Formats: sequence, C-alpha cells, structure tokens
Amino acid sequence: MPFEKGNTLSTGRPAGSLNKVTSTNRNFLKNLMYDHEEFENDWKQLDLHERMSLRIKLAPFILPRAPEDEIIQEPVNIPFKQLLNAITFKDAI
Repeated sequence: MPFEKGNTLSTGRPAGSLNKVTSTNRNFLKNLMYDHEEFENDWKQLDLHERMSLRIKLAPFILPRAPEDEIIQEPVNIPFKQLLNAITFKDAI
C-alpha cells in the first residue's frame, strides 16, 4: 500500500533529524579520507604519473565545473616543464 498524504498512523523521522546510519558512514569515510599524515605519506610514495592521475581524479570534487561557453576548445602551447612546475608541490618532488 503506497504512502498516502495525510497519513497519521506513523510520523516518521522528525524534520531536521540526522539519519544515524548516514552520519556513521560519513564519519567513517571522513576519517579514512582525511587522515592527513597517512595521506601525506601515501602521496610521497607515489610516482609522478600516479600523483598526476590522482589530481585529475580529485579535481572535479574540488574545482567548480566551468560552463560550456567558458571552455576553450583551442589547444594551448605551454612547455611541459613550466606546466609541471606550476602544478606540483615544490617540497613533494
């Protein structure tokens, strides 16, 4: 039997209350992903290719998505060493 608007038999979870399972999972993932010391140690063990791959994969979660009209379709000629120096951590190399 589907939910019917105006049902008074069950009130459900109060508005604004947190889902316990969701908050537990969120805290677990936060501790797993944001252990800065462990992440830094893992980062230092990666080679250049793996670090760049990780940056590319994490970029959509950090940077805002550009509107379609702002995306430049023409290739940009930037020397590789200049590009590499601009995007790497100086102390990580």
